[in-house]
Amino acid sequence: MTALPQPPAVDRPVVAVITAGYRQHDAHLDQIGGLARSAVPPDLHVIISMGDRDLTRGRVPLHHDRWKTVVRAMPPGPQRARRVMARDTGARMAIEAGAELLIFLDADALPSLHLVERYADALARPYGDGPRVLCGSLIDPGPRPAAGFQWSRLDQLVAEELATVGLPAGEVIPQRQVERFRAASFGITALDLGAIGGMVGPELNSNDHDLDFASRLHEAGGHLARLVGVPALRRPRSLADVTPLELDTLARAANRFEERWGTRLSAMPALMAAERAGLVHRGKDGLWARVEAAA
Repeated sequence: MTALPQPPAVDRPVVAVITAGYRQHDAHLDQIGGLARSAVPPDLHVIISMGDRDLTRGRVPLHHDRWKTVVRAMPPGPQRARRVMARDTGARMAIEAGAELLIFLDADALPSLHLVERYADALARPYGDGPRVLCGSLIDPGPRPAAGFQWSRLDQLVAEELATVGLPAGEVIPQRQVERFRAASFGITALDLGAIGGMVGPELNSNDHDLDFASRLHEAGGHLARLVGVPALRRPRSLADVTPLELDTLARAANRFEERWGTRLSAMPALMAAERAGLVHRGKDGLWARVEAAA
C-alpha cells in the first residue's frame, strides 16, 4: 500500500478538509476553486470516492499545489451507508496522515474565504469537558446563474449573515439541541472524533446518519455549537436530477427526525424545495411521502 503523503511541519495543528463524492465532478472542481482562494488553505484534502471510477482512477484534476491531496476509494459496505462510511474512511486517512483538526464538507458545499481558517482557530481553542462538534451554516443561493458562480457573491452573503446575527466572525454559540447537527459542513478534532467512536455507529442501514451521529455525540457527553462566519454555499442542484429513491430517502429521514426528536422538521432546504415542486407531501397520517406521480 502506498504511504500517504505527510503534511509539512507547521506550528499550528494540521488541518484536513474531508469530502466524499459520487459523480459530482463539477462540484468537486468548484469546491477546490473555493479552497484555493482561501485566506488560509488546509494542509490536506482527503477525497473519498463512493464507487466513482473516474475519481478513483485519477481522471478528474483534483490536486492543487497549495495543499496535499489524497484520493481513495471507500471500502465495500451497505449502499445506504456509503456516505457516512466515506466520511469515516476519510477521517481515518486524514488522521493517519497527521491531521489533528478535521473539517467535513459535502462535495456540493463551496467554502467561503475564511472557512478553513475560522474552523481551525475555533477547534484549536480550549473548551470544557466532553467532545465538541462545530457547525457552520449552509447558504442556499437558489438556481445556478447562467454565468456560473461568482465568489464575490458568496463573500457578500457572508457579510450579510454576520450583519444579521450581530456577532463577530469566529464566535462559538452553544446549541442545546444536538439534533440540529448537519454533516454538510462541520468541524471536530481528531481526539474528539475518537471519543465519540468515529463517524460510523451501529445503525449502518438507517436512513439518517446525521441523527445517529448527533445521538452518539449526546451519549458521549458531547456538545454541539454553531460557528459564526463560516458559511458554505450549497451548489444548486436541479430537482429534475433527484431520483425517486433519493426522494424516498429524504421523506424517511424527515419522518425519522420528527419521531426521534418530537418536533416537526422545517429547516431542511431540500425537503422544502421538493415540497414546493410537488414531489413530496405530508399524508393524512402526518408523515412525509413521495408523490407517486413523481416516480
